Amino acid sequence: MSDIHAEITPTRLTEGRIAELVVRLTNDGEGVCTDIVFVLSLPPQLSLLAGGSRMELAELAPGAGVDHRIQVRSSKPGAWTATSRNFSYRDRASRPVRIPDFAVTLEVLPSSALPEPEKPKLAVEVTTTNLPWNEATVIRGRVANRGTVAVQTLEVALGGPFRVETRGSTGTLGELPPGASTEFLFYAKALDRGTAVPLHVELDYADRHGRSFHVAHTVAVGVSSAPLHRPRPPRLKILHLEALPDRHRQSSRLDHEVRAIREEIRLSGHRESIEVESERAVRARDITRALLRERPRIVHFSGYGDPNGNYLVETDDGGVHPLPPASLAGLFAAAGHGTECVILNSCGSDATAEAVVEHIGHVIGMREEIGESSAIAFSVGFYQALAAGCTIAEAFELGCVQIAMTASRPAEHLVPVLWIRANKR
Repeated sequence: MSDIHAEITPTRLTEGRIAELVVRLTNDGEGVCTDIVFVLSLPPQLSLLAGGSRMELAELAPGAGVDHRIQVRSSKPGAWTATSRNFSYRDRASRPVRIPDFAVTLEVLPSSALPEPEKPKLAVEVTTTNLPWNEATVIRGRVANRGTVAVQTLEVALGGPFRVETRGSTGTLGELPPGASTEFLFYAKALDRGTAVPLHVELDYADRHGRSFHVAHTVAVGVSSAPLHRPRPPRLKILHLEALPDRHRQSSRLDHEVRAIREEIRLSGHRESIEVESERAVRARDITRALLRERPRIVHFSGYGDPNGNYLVETDDGGVHPLPPASLAGLFAAAGHGTECVILNSCGSDATAEAVVEHIGHVIGMREEIGESSAIAFSVGFYQALAAGCTIAEAFELGCVQIAMTASRPAEHLVPVLWIRANKR
């Protein structure tokens, strides 16, 4: 009688469907067993999709058990046997034990034998129902999971007489559990006019059985008969500052951000009125000098903050100097004349934003650390809108839209926060 026992559950599967099997090793003996190895051999009618076929345990105490999960798909109905080509361990006396006859019968039912599993039930709501004609604007909506089946790899796209103005035309929303909902945002232009223009919200997603779905929901929205004409934007100078002390440098995003900003400006209709100046490895006095020299309308900081809300700048010898929120706010009070917006692209910059907004009309901070790709996506959307003559608040919203459409974390578009001097937030 062996001490270590193996079992596989469940033993009943359905043809063609993905199933999760649990391989459990249990010590039914009275002493500790060591050097446990179990290698599962599946019959050719079952394909291993995820999880390894090999389990190795240094030891297993009496009465203890360990589970190992794998995903398989069966290709043919019938009764098929799973075995182990290597099942061995050392017992409590350190004697080697080998179990050559492990076998479990897995019954695979025809796909017609069981009812189809429930399909996901998604509901779509478009909350932006009145749009200007031929004028790019933010379109908001929500997707809610009204069923009992979780949705995976959810993607949203817009269809109908609308042109998405951002680089990507699809928003990745990820997983959506039963009862949950999530917001989607697009920056798009309505090409038709009327009181009931059809807007198609196209959903692509999968369920846990590996089934893929494509569903289009149509919502009627109103589009005004005349476009909104924006005045020609005034000359815009952007000052982009990088402060990444070497010991905090993970990967400098300055080159990527500046390249993205310049590309959006080049493609805009007002490129001759927009200018970008950038400096890296800035010290405190470099910030003052740049503000006085450039007189920028937008100041964009890239860098790192610390838990106390300090912005980290460099010293003459390449070290780190924490610049407190009050000091940075005082700097803009003295030398920030003409600056309309400050972007603090560093984690935990809420405290700094609250201090700076006492002297600058708009300040954008980050609630927490933001990923490099999301920081660049925000810059693309923000400066794309500014170059088109949008207000800072509209540009901020488009920056968040770009994050929502490209981020790997579902809620990363909520990381940026816009502070406005009139009402603080």
